[in-house]
Amino acid sequence: MKQDFVEDVISWFNKNGRNYPWRETDSPYRVLVAEVMLQKTSASQVICVYNDFIDKYPGPQELSEGKVKVIKNMIKPLGLHKTRSERLKELGESLVNDFSGEVPQTKEELLKLPGVGEYVSSAVLCMAFEKEELMADANFGRVIGRLINRRSATHPYDDIIGELRGSVQIEDFRRFNLGVIDLGALICRPENPKCNKCPLNEHCSCT
Repeated sequence: MKQDFVEDVISWFNKNGRNYPWRETDSPYRVLVAEVMLQKTSASQVICVYNDFIDKYPGPQELSEGKVKVIKNMIKPLGLHKTRSERLKELGESLVNDFSGEVPQTKEELLKLPGVGEYVSSAVLCMAFEKEELMADANFGRVIGRLINRRSATHPYDDIIGELRGSVQIEDFRRFNLGVIDLGALICRPENPKCNKCPLNEHCSCT
């Protein structure tokens, strides 16, 4: 794996990356809420409710005091709204009761929060706290897996992440992560990938 592929990803992202409000904030709470909403849900669905949700529940205290019924109605367009509304309510309560109203800054503590797994914890650490975390979702795993001609059989793509960290240096983890994720969503799709438009053509084992 060549080092310059990292710069190719970031350069492509700077010109073609998708814009979402949760990518334009350094608020750990806002990033966390967005990532919980994005689980099994497209960004286009989340964008329909995210801003209004943050306006109504601007912090953990307000979310902890929210009524599940009201939360459920607000996030109905996301689907799974009953389970998701209860999880968001529990998330607010946990932040207030267990972490003094602050989003924790370690993976160990983040994983104690309702609805937070490996990917969400990595996303919050990278996006909100500028930690050197790789955000390995399905898009990320597919792009890097195709790049090195390896399909990960495990989640969260430990073998792919291990090889990536051992092969290249990444200075801007945030832009690199988002670049790989957006490449997976827009170019390196599961079916009919747009290989002729991919900035990683010269590096990829699939071309």
